[in-house]
Amino acid sequence: MSRSSKSNKKLPNPKYFSILAEIEIIHLKEMMSSINLYLKGVQDDIKATAEKAKPEQYDSKHEYLSRMDSLTDELIQIKEVEDISKKLVTIGLYMIVENITKRIFKWLYYDLDERTKKKKIWILYKWDMLKKELYNLCNFDLSDVSEYSIVNELRCLNSVIKHSGYVDKCLSFFFNWQSDLGKEIDTKKIDLDKFCESIPKYIHDLAKKIRENFA
Repeated sequence: MSRSSKSNKKLPNPKYFSILAEIEIIHLKEMMSSINLYLKGVQDDIKATAEKAKPEQYDSKHEYLSRMDSLTDELIQIKEVEDISKKLVTIGLYMIVENITKRIFKWLYYDLDERTKKKKIWILYKWDMLKKELYNLCNFDLSDVSEYSIVNELRCLNSVIKHSGYVDKCLSFFFNWQSDLGKEIDTKKIDLDKFCESIPKYIHDLAKKIRENFA
């Protein structure tokens, strides 16, 4: 798209897009909080049952031990559900980044026909294509955007969770994951608060730089 063919339609205030991100993040955090609260209740019930159980309450030692094994398995399953929910929230956070980025680009492609617009927006999930398009249209590098490194970590984490479940070269570039190359994702290392704090800042600065440079 040449400079002369660009739309004169003004991109909304960057705050508009960062508020959208904040609202979506709040919804995700509320969902995860509800899940964790429910799982905590189930976990407490299982632990209470295990603490109250006595061998003399069962017909045999084998029956008692089998019951204890069953309760232990249930606790392991709850931990697995907690891990899955954290991974899903991670994917959801990156979806927020992708979806709002696409909304911004819909404004940039305002003058294009719908078919061309959809095609160009669809390929923006590819990081390299997003970088290339930003530079061509606005003459700045995506890496100059505030919180870029943290959002890039989220991108790599999202990809690993969705495809293999094991830390790859892209993710191992980041400090938290440098010693985990080839290992299964450790959900304890996923810092959701860090991502939630950084995404609105990233979105705001991205929109601000586009608004200032797209002319």
